[in-house]
Amino acid sequence: MNLLCTKVENIDKELQQIKSQQHDYKNAELSRSEDLKIPELQGDVGKHLKTP
Repeated sequence: MNLLCTKVENIDKELQQIKSQQHDYKNAELSRSEDLKIPELQGDVGKHLKTP
């Protein structure tokens, strides 16, 4: 019984870690190396300079 409880606790820890990683990836800013070379963004009201 103790072994089962230990395994369940380990699975729970792994699940929490996976959920944390998914949250980090979901909120990460995505960019391409080509995008970094373009200093302006085209928007609805004209061009805008990128901020670092």
